[in-house]
Amino acid sequence: MDDKIRNVLPDLPDLRDRAYNPTLRLLSPTWNEKPYTDERWKNRIKNQGTTAACTGFALA
Repeated sequence: MDDKIRNVLPDLPDLRDRAYNPTLRLLSPTWNEKPYTDERWKNRIKNQGTTAACTGFALA
């Protein structure tokens, strides 16, 4: 982890920002125990390498 760049700063307060307020819904009674073997998850986890874009990768 020492080779990673940690230069992300929080945004300045903005009065137009709103707190995330999701709608509630029922959850599935089952849970995928192995999401990384599920084809829908294949190639979703990316290594940013030397791009210093961890925030962008996390939000994408």
